[in-house]
Amino acid sequence: MRLFRARLSLVLLFEFFEKTLVSVLLLIALLVLSGCSINPTQAQLQRQALGLSVEHFQNGVTVKDDAFETSAILSTQKGVVPPRQLLQKTWSDEFVRGFINKKTGAKSYQVYVILDRYGWGWVKPYRANFGSPLRTVPTVRIDREKICTKKKQPCTRREVVGFGLPPGELRRVVETASAGDLKTKVWGFKIKTKDGSDYVGTLPLAEIIGLYRAMQAYKPVPTN
Repeated sequence: MRLFRARLSLVLLFEFFEKTLVSVLLLIALLVLSGCSINPTQAQLQRQALGLSVEHFQNGVTVKDDAFETSAILSTQKGVVPPRQLLQKTWSDEFVRGFINKKTGAKSYQVYVILDRYGWGWVKPYRANFGSPLRTVPTVRIDREKICTKKKQPCTRREVVGFGLPPGELRRVVETASAGDLKTKVWGFKIKTKDGSDYVGTLPLAEIIGLYRAMQAYKPVPTN
């Protein structure tokens, strides 16, 4: 009798897992057939970002500044946030930061890039190529973090780098971008990595111009 009950329990358990698996597969199939993308492509995300205005980025700029800071930092980080998707092993984000030196009033700009990769090794970014004419500058390491859930398994490795946006390139974007360009063109760059998996990123022209306008309008908090 006990043996019969044990076998019955195993059969019921197997049927439960089988139905659950079928339900998950059906859900994925419905998402695909309905046109929903589980992992949006970079091109899809880029099209969404191009639909955002200069005012959206300008009004959404976040500010880090108080009387104890020697520089005010403005950022477009919240302007566009790429979602993390199901079974996604790579994720990236890029935005622009602006710095206002309170002593001199000097303004500078930096492209901030976050690279998440699931695997055994670091990608090791070291250089950025961008602009017209083409420029190449070294990247600056801002942060590096390894996120592991289990021992003896690959980890998510986050590498954060930045590179300066020269005044000449900034002026070119701000002064030459037309209303049509804001809806159709992006500012592109390539991050060279030592492991060879170079990363190509883009920023909407509206994002760069939005930060520029916010920087021009912002009055830093006086220091103590």
